[in-house]
Amino acid sequence: MDYVRATRRAVAIGQAFAMLLIFLGVWNTWLMLIGFFLFVGAQLEDRSVVFQSVLESVRMEDVMLTGFSTLSPADTLEDALHKAVHTLQDDFPVVRGSDMIGVISKQRIVQALRVGGNGYVQTAMVRAFEIAQGSDSLASAFRKLGGRGLSMIPVVDQQRLVGIVTMQNLMHSMTLLAETRRLKKQQEGG
Repeated sequence: MDYVRATRRAVAIGQAFAMLLIFLGVWNTWLMLIGFFLFVGAQLEDRSVVFQSVLESVRMEDVMLTGFSTLSPADTLEDALHKAVHTLQDDFPVVRGSDMIGVISKQRIVQALRVGGNGYVQTAMVRAFEIAQGSDSLASAFRKLGGRGLSMIPVVDQQRLVGIVTMQNLMHSMTLLAETRRLKKQQEGG
């Protein structure tokens, strides 16, 4: 039996046992509390397994943003801020020709403008960044984002920037993908 199905079976058994304890708790408050916490714990484990299943099976190309703005290293910070105002993106790839050379966030643009006045994007961009392939799993994206405190991962195909994955769009996509899987399981079961 695969891990997800085994966990779901264990959760169902745990919830049944929890309901029994809650019922017996009519005569003993401690049993009711134990049953309640056991039920909540089983629910959390179920959600965790669904989340991990989605992380391992979904690829970057399935959730990456393909309509995104880029900045040039020669753009001024004021131009970059103007562009940032007109997009929902919080992070921007910095591209010279067809090469990605850095990343800059709205917050970093504003901070650089406050500290040093209007300069160029290349002076404020972060040159150390992680990249991913479209075939990489979301689990690897989470490790890269969380491990280095990044908020965006560029997705490349043969050294060409084809998309970006941000923490914001990753969380949004994960919620929708988990719900889609839950709905599919309900349809298959009923």
